[in-house]
Amino acid sequence: MSIFTAAQSRRIDELAMDELAIPGIVLMENAGINATAALLDLVAEREGLSAPFVRAIVCCGSGNNGGDGYVIARHLHNWGAAVQIVATRHPDELHGDAAVMGRIVLRMGLDITTISAEADADTLAAGWTGSHLLVDALLGTGTTGAPRGGSATLIRAINATRRAHGHLTGAIDIPSGLDPDTGQPHDPCIEADLTITFAAMKMGLAEDHAQPWTGHTVVADIGIPPGLVDRVAAESTG
Repeated sequence: MSIFTAAQSRRIDELAMDELAIPGIVLMENAGINATAALLDLVAEREGLSAPFVRAIVCCGSGNNGGDGYVIARHLHNWGAAVQIVATRHPDELHGDAAVMGRIVLRMGLDITTISAEADADTLAAGWTGSHLLVDALLGTGTTGAPRGGSATLIRAINATRRAHGHLTGAIDIPSGLDPDTGQPHDPCIEADLTITFAAMKMGLAEDHAQPWTGHTVVADIGIPPGLVDRVAAESTG
């Protein structure tokens, strides 16, 4: 299996959109559907629960990773789970594909809480004790440096809940706060049970020292032909 840097992963997405004319929102929808299936498999395996008995907290950032999170929240809801969305920015303030996905869940009437910059991680964590699944859809591979603001608060809240109550945590594409190329964690960094990355394996996720933050890692299909992935892999070795 080929392993890619964050820049190479972005090139795969760009080629899919520019040369194959696959809309980015289609890739996002595919990512969210397949991530949802993987998350529900995790809960079924670890907790013995099917979707209608699952209570989930989905934490969404302001970029495309957050857009993936809105798709996941929608499909969890459609499959019968009880879903609460906690966002760093209201969906009306988003742009691009993430804004489209955010508007859908708004019109569906899903429970969305937008946290302020002054939100307290311990207070948030205290309200999540009855949940089974925490979903990190805060920061993707395009983020550099240590998480800040609401993202940092939510990372700390997710980790505190997981440590105190053993809640299962799924990271979308990469654990927020983990460097996608080196696998080194910033402060703070999500501690996941499962990382669902998309289209291709990221270099940082393959590093042994990243495992305490990634947990088990799976590569989910988002509809990009294997030949395109192979082409980017060949470019890096040619």
